Amino acid sequence: MKALVKTWRSYSIRIGCFLDDGLGASESYISAVADAKLVRSSLINAGFVINEGKSTWIPSHIITWLGITVDLYLTKFYIPDEKILSTLCFINYLLQNLTFVSARSLAQLSGKLIAMKFVMGDVVQLKTRSIYRLIASSSSWDKKLNIKDENQVINELIFWRDNLSSLNYRHFTTYQIPKILVFSDASSKGIAAYFKDNNKLFKSFKSLDKNEASRSSTWRELFAVLYTLKSFCKIFQNQSILWHTDNFAVSLIVKKGSNKEHLQKLALEIYDVIKKT
Repeated sequence: MKALVKTWRSYSIRIGCFLDDGLGASESYISAVADAKLVRSSLINAGFVINEGKSTWIPSHIITWLGITVDLYLTKFYIPDEKILSTLCFINYLLQNLTFVSARSLAQLSGKLIAMKFVMGDVVQLKTRSIYRLIASSSSWDKKLNIKDENQVINELIFWRDNLSSLNYRHFTTYQIPKILVFSDASSKGIAAYFKDNNKLFKSFKSLDKNEASRSSTWRELFAVLYTLKSFCKIFQNQSILWHTDNFAVSLIVKKGSNKEHLQKLALEIYDVIKKT
């Protein structure tokens, strides 16, 4: 397929392929039809057998490719409704059978969710950490687990039950020019942050108690982010923010969470504050 894709692109055909699945785009209906004819004839001449039942040669503004629907009218990606409904049914089944859950069933759910990451973003990793932890701790794929006391796992299941549908979209262009630039830092003594909004300078700072000061530098940097968000949540509401911190791990943990429980807890708190604002 690589040689064919190279040939098609040499004719200025916009096309992408994953194994034996391809998707093309063009500026107009007429050029899209011409591109489709060329691609189809190339495949036949190269000896490929085309699965006509699964192929779409007539240009469309809405098409599903690799389990993701591309909508040119709404300029967004989303997961087909039948997959969302299937996943919700499976989550409800797990919540109704908390004493008979297996690692295999949890892995099935996490697989369904991770396949949606392209559309739903890094929250998929952030909100499945406890599920993955429980899967890894199981001694057998099919051993029945009682997860009634696994509050974090149950919270993740409830989160996906309540938010799966509302998170099911991704616009073609997601970047927004930030309106607020925040700078935060932390030391063994305290945390601080500042930013400007409408030419007015805002600052936040807090001295750390003995317990907080004894934490890792990453924890303190995350705590500085959380403290600042809580302090200025009304100002940050509906704003695009670029956050500067001198700890690279902080940006990853805020987006994807952490396997370390004390850092994961802060990441979840940060997510909850952002969601409310």
